[in-house]
Amino acid sequence: MTPQEYHKNLVCNREDIFADDSFLSKSVLWELKSSSLYRWRFAPKVFTGSAAANWGSMVDAELTEPGGCESIVAVSPFDSFRSKDAREWRDEQADAGLVVVKQSDVDQAKIAANKIRLDRNAADLLDSSEGQVILTSRIKDVNVKCMIDLVPEDRDYLVDIKTTGDFSPSGISKKIAQFGYHAQAAWYLKIWNNENRDDQRSRFRFIWQSSESPYEVAVTELPAMDIAAGEDWCAHQLDRLTYAAKTESWGNIFNDKVAVIGRPGWADAQDEAEIEGFTNAPE
Repeated sequence: MTPQEYHKNLVCNREDIFADDSFLSKSVLWELKSSSLYRWRFAPKVFTGSAAANWGSMVDAELTEPGGCESIVAVSPFDSFRSKDAREWRDEQADAGLVVVKQSDVDQAKIAANKIRLDRNAADLLDSSEGQVILTSRIKDVNVKCMIDLVPEDRDYLVDIKTTGDFSPSGISKKIAQFGYHAQAAWYLKIWNNENRDDQRSRFRFIWQSSESPYEVAVTELPAMDIAAGEDWCAHQLDRLTYAAKTESWGNIFNDKVAVIGRPGWADAQDEAEIEGFTNAPE
């Protein structure tokens, strides 16, 4: 199965997550971080793509897929998509699972990928790994899936490749929290260990690359406590999701409770300042 077939065919059936042809991913589960069960079920987010996602896909493919990024892209022959012919061509490529880009984007993605190959720590992972490993398993009567960027041989960790606009320790840390990469690590490790009883893994590393030239590279390892937190989060959300599906109880964020909600703290402080006045600064 190719990555394109993975994304197109192994999809989540929100009407029946227990169906044989339904496959739950970490990204779909992560929607529950900012969405109620009701919204997850009846008004799911629709991802229509982004320049950042296209860029990451091209770099990943250049490093891990036969044929490189050319295998997943369609280079646009049009300067824009204002004409009917251009829009029809673009939609045909998208339906085929291809990323529509300019030739200059492909050229820059190749430069970025080569920077990763030249980094000592990243090159070690690339040289010793199988790329784009697709796995499915079953957890709590639900089919689950993942596609692991790199599976190193004879090591106890898995690897994912990420791009970031803020190439700094704080920027990377924030991105892990924002996009739930700790949950992704736990999800991938759980599925891998379910399907590979003789090759159990407990650690997770990332190859990070700046999304801007000169495309700097770093390799980091996720702390064990973050992986454990990600595992707990995934287990909790999967429990919520399976219970809701079995009982048809797709609650909103209040879960039919009468909540006590008052003003935020800043409003109280503002009122106090208006009544009592402000404290003068020292002379």
